[in-house]
Amino acid sequence: MKNILSILLFCIFLLSCSGDKNDNIISETVIPIINDTTTTIYEKTYTRDDIEPMVDHLYNIDNIEDYKEYNSNFFKYHWELMVQNRNNPVRDFLIIRADDKESVEKERLLWDNQNIKNYQYTYKISSNPPVGPNRVTIRENEEPIVEKLGFDNGFYTYKDISGIYDKFISMIFGSIIEFDTNSNSSLFGPEIIIFKIFYDREYHYPKMIYYSVYYPTFIAGGSGFVFEMIDFKIID
Repeated sequence: MKNILSILLFCIFLLSCSGDKNDNIISETVIPIINDTTTTIYEKTYTRDDIEPMVDHLYNIDNIEDYKEYNSNFFKYHWELMVQNRNNPVRDFLIIRADDKESVEKERLLWDNQNIKNYQYTYKISSNPPVGPNRVTIRENEEPIVEKLGFDNGFYTYKDISGIYDKFISMIFGSIIEFDTNSNSSLFGPEIIIFKIFYDREYHYPKMIYYSVYYPTFIAGGSGFVFEMIDFKIID
């Protein structure tokens, strides 16, 4: 029953990731269209060499909208691989693409140097279930105010931007280290981990945080989220 519930929840997440563009195909430039040829190739196995160029292409996209579109295509492509390998899941590699701590610390310092004390933003999290949009108001020497405009499951507890840097992002780094350390301890461990942050170029807050963990099997499913900060503004 637990496995069936996990599969159902993952299917809901898959539907929520589908976009209006290229719904029925995979990008021809980097990810091939799923057809009879690729079905034959991936019926038994797929290798790191098959999937790593696609992961690299995704991680290196610098435009948020392009990233979202390609990510949706890659998600569906990897799902197809799981379908075809459901009776013989592969787990012999772990690909990690993650922002380094030095770049995060640089952006954090640029944010701190502006000394912005009073501001407001709206956030949403694409996860299972999705969270938000919810509005957060930060004023110096006052408790943060959170207006729940959408669903809130208590997952996001880091209200101010400094807390996002110090705790939220640090938590993600910690989980990646744990996955990497234990990568050889389980046949059904993750095979792909992607962690990427898009920053606002004027104020240097994390505009979008993308974290996803891909597994080779339906039982493990997948995990991760996309955190988006929108409508940021400085207030009196």
